[in-house]
Amino acid sequence: MTREEFRAKWSARHTEWEKLSVMVNGAKMCEEFIADFEDVLTSRTAYGRAELGGRRRRDSGWSPAACG
Repeated sequence: MTREEFRAKWSARHTEWEKLSVMVNGAKMCEEFIADFEDVLTSRTAYGRAELGGRRRRDSGWSPAACG
C-alpha cells in the first residue's frame, strides 16, 4: 500500500464514519490501522531499496551487457 492509498483509505473512512456517526471498537480499528501502516512501511522500504540499487548500478556504469 502506498502513502497515497493509505491516506485515501483512511480519509474516506473518516468522512463516511463522521457522516454516519459511526461508533467503533477502538481496539479493532487500531489493529486495522496499524496493519495498513505496516504495509505502507514495508512497501516504502522495498521501493526505496530497489530505487537505491538502481541508482548504484547506474552511477557505477554497470549494465547487463557488461556481463557478457
